[in-house]
Amino acid sequence: MRDIQGGEVQVQAVIADIITVRPDVIVLHRFDWDARMHAGKAFQERLTTAGWPMAHAFAPRPNTGN
Repeated sequence: MRDIQGGEVQVQAVIADIITVRPDVIVLHRFDWDARMHAGKAFQERLTTAGWPMAHAFAPRPNTGN
């Protein structure tokens, strides 16, 4: 969350790549999960601000074996 909101270099690079490719679907692996999707929504907001709104998001609870 801190990296997404703080404009961390890798987050900016991923967003730039997404905007360049302009995908219909994005699948993110190794993305921190939280029940209220705070991180996912923050990433969505960054994409929208950068000019590539993604209207829908789905983040099921991960199966980590816990």
